[in-house]
Amino acid sequence: MSFYIICYDTPSNKRRRKFSKYLVNYLIRVQESVFEGYLKKVKFNRLIKSLEKVVNEEEDSLRVYIMTESVKQKTIIFGQPSLVEMPGYYFVD
Repeated sequence: MSFYIICYDTPSNKRRRKFSKYLVNYLIRVQESVFEGYLKKVKFNRLIKSLEKVVNEEEDSLRVYIMTESVKQKTIIFGQPSLVEMPGYYFVD
C-alpha cells in the first residue's frame, strides 16, 4: 500500500466533475482539486486508467505524487484537514 497525492487543473467544468467523481471514490479531498490517501496497487491502477480516459493532455494538468513514508513524515501542514494516516484495518475486495 502506498500513499498518493493527486491534483488536477482543467478549464473544463465537465472534466473537472469527472476528475472529482473518480478521485472522491478512492482518496480523501484535502483541497478543491487535491486528493490524498493510501491505495493498494490494484486500486491505484484502476483509478489511473479511469483518469487517463478523462484527461485532455493539451488543456489539463493531472499530477500524481507517490510518497514514501519518510517523505510523508516531513510534510508540513497548516490548517485542516490533517495528513491522512495509514488505516489500521484493510478491506478485502
